[in-house]
Amino acid sequence: MTEKEYRKFVDDLQKKDLDIFDPMIILAVIAIAGEGGEILDNVKRAMCYRVPFDVKNCKEEMGTLLFYMALLMNKFGWTMEDLRNSNSQKLLKRYPQGYTDEAAVARADKNA
Repeated sequence: MTEKEYRKFVDDLQKKDLDIFDPMIILAVIAIAGEGGEILDNVKRAMCYRVPFDVKNCKEEMGTLLFYMALLMNKFGWTMEDLRNSNSQKLLKRYPQGYTDEAAVARADKNA
């Protein structure tokens, strides 16, 4: 398949009737991914360069993550309690007897 054919193939498969997505949601999601990447880069520096993990930077980036999470939470009317509850319900279903590698692979919360 040539590049031109592949690009047409992709174009033919994409959903055509998408409305313009809310820019605030796009901003929040991109920023959350970006800030997570900055924390990951901190881990990479510690692992690859054998330097101490920058806890101060991690805290700063986590604060920025929290900001963008709050932006997204506000958009949907979610609270931290809502997120804690939905996450704990998911994890209790996935790990009813506590964490095991087998339960992590089985993902009971996704296969129900």
